[in-house]
Amino acid sequence: MIAASYSRFGSAADVLEIAQRDIEPPAPGEVEVLVHYSGVNPSDVKKRAGLRGDFPADFVIPHSDGSGVIVAVGEGVSEERIGQNVWLYEAQHNRHWGTASELVNLPDSQAVKLPSATDLVEGACLGIPAMTAHRCLTIAGDIEGLNVLVTGAMGRVGYHAVQVAVAMGAKVIATVGSEDDVEAIAELGAELVLNYHDEAFADKVIEHLGGPLLHRVVDVEFGVNLPQYLPAMADNSAIGCYASTKSPTPTLPFYDLMFKNISIHPIIIYSMPESAKKDAIDYITQMLEKEQFTHRVAKLFSLDGIVQAHEAVEQGERGCVLIELLSHD
Repeated sequence: MIAASYSRFGSAADVLEIAQRDIEPPAPGEVEVLVHYSGVNPSDVKKRAGLRGDFPADFVIPHSDGSGVIVAVGEGVSEERIGQNVWLYEAQHNRHWGTASELVNLPDSQAVKLPSATDLVEGACLGIPAMTAHRCLTIAGDIEGLNVLVTGAMGRVGYHAVQVAVAMGAKVIATVGSEDDVEAIAELGAELVLNYHDEAFADKVIEHLGGPLLHRVVDVEFGVNLPQYLPAMADNSAIGCYASTKSPTPTLPFYDLMFKNISIHPIIIYSMPESAKKDAIDYITQMLEKEQFTHRVAKLFSLDGIVQAHEAVEQGERGCVLIELLSHD
């Protein structure tokens, strides 16, 4: 079978290569998936660049997210799973074999059955973005009827977070970086969409809500954005933040946060409690069954284009970047 891999850290062009590899039968508790689409996320390219810990093995087949069809099962897994369309998550977490491969074995629970109305392209867009969005929104409790801000709503996580928050009955305010994006996010159900470059951002949120009444924030750039939305936050509110790339060691206005009793929750799905992962999967499945999700595929590459796929993510491509495995010559 064909797979992309790297044997050392470095730039995509320098270290990624495509070659034939052998795969063992699925171990007990595992399924073997014929991968149709592999999802490329920021964490994948950071791992390849050496920004996420030590090298885990002799080689790494990258990417945690993807979708495909179960073609074999290991001992203890029902054969009824064979033939199911599934979406995959954490395929390359704490191991060296991810989804940039024609076949992948992974634990049964990490291959989630897709509803019949959801195709495999959509399935490959879930994983990290959708599960992160769900966790950011729910880590501090139920959000029905609450006011939620989603920053960077055209990004992978933000785009899903707007939709999850709307489905949960929240009132959603979102930020985008261009006036051209306002309509797209409003169509997802956000009742107010603002440009995050607007210096009067907090005042406009306060005016819209009738006071500093933001209950939850889902934030893509915590260190930079916090001073912007903090004046609009309510007492006993919460922030779920999943990146702070531009300000990785932010200085916090401690007393402003303390007097409002605001809690801050950095989120990464890999170390989420298993119960939280299950809750996210269950809710994502519910939304898929009700056809409440839309997904924005920005770039679709063949496996031969994996270098360009990684470079697109590194250059800030906001939508889902996918690799189609079955298109490899």
